[in-house]
Amino acid sequence: VELNTTAGLTATRTSNSVISFAGSVTGNSTVNITLSGKVIPVVLAASDDAAQSAGKFKTAIEAALPGVTATVAGTAPATLTLGRVATADGSLEVTINAVKVAVAVETPHLPAIINNTSTTVTPIARASNTSITVTTAATASGTVTFKLGGKDVSVAIGASDTPATIAASIKTGIEANSSGLTATVSGLGPYTVSFVQSDAAILGNLSDAIRAAKVPGVYMTESTTTPGTYSIDKHVFGATTAEAALSALTRIDNAITAVNDQRSALGAISNRLSYTVNNLTNIVTNLDMSRGRIEDADFALESANMARFQILQQASTAMLAQANAAKQDVLSLIK
Repeated sequence: VELNTTAGLTATRTSNSVISFAGSVTGNSTVNITLSGKVIPVVLAASDDAAQSAGKFKTAIEAALPGVTATVAGTAPATLTLGRVATADGSLEVTINAVKVAVAVETPHLPAIINNTSTTVTPIARASNTSITVTTAATASGTVTFKLGGKDVSVAIGASDTPATIAASIKTGIEANSSGLTATVSGLGPYTVSFVQSDAAILGNLSDAIRAAKVPGVYMTESTTTPGTYSIDKHVFGATTAEAALSALTRIDNAITAVNDQRSALGAISNRLSYTVNNLTNIVTNLDMSRGRIEDADFALESANMARFQILQQASTAMLAQANAAKQDVLSLIK
């Protein structure tokens, strides 16, 4: 996050998602904040204090970056905490070396009833599948309990806890008792505690999916550097330690398995193509033979037919001549 503040107002980046404001604006001005590569102008008026300035930053950021939430807390100094809109379910798909790998993003849902023993006036309610609202302070020590993703979440509440304190405790309880979830607190009465699958959990599932898909040439490792908790790396082999050697052998074995799988698939395709080519060749040959029989005469058969017709013709002529000769003999006798 990059800030360009005006005289009298100081903005200090305390973490990747928290900005602390102190002082007040001395004159009308426009302040720019660069967030995720986008420059967002914030219009401030003279005498705006730290909380008012933080509120204007919140409004500008949420309008310019859909999916990002901002929460203001405190007055002097005032803190602005950035978060993201809760998205309970969905999917993540990446294509690596022409191999598509997809993982489901499924956030567990809250039960219909949130049990609370810290007050006779219920200050806590289920707002949605993935959010809880806190409206009033506690009147006695107690606990807030509910099931989340098959696990029991139990949060201790003090007798004098404010709604903000209760919301913060629920946030901590969700993250501590339900692995793979990230919770955020928003609002200023009522307070809303929302949770989603954490980036680490999603990327961890993606890492497992990439390993299961045996994408040739790459693997995922845990990292504390940008772009996130996990990063995609090329295979770098080493054998300086037993663990490194075993890891290298595992990667080589996965690569060989991937090559064998590809060869098997290509061999099956080649066999199908060969069978198809042979079948088409037989069809073409049979068609050519049929056309030849239709277009060309059978010489041997036609020669035999011609000889038969000639013999029949000659025999008929001989019989007719003999019959004529018999008639002449009878006439001779009469004479």
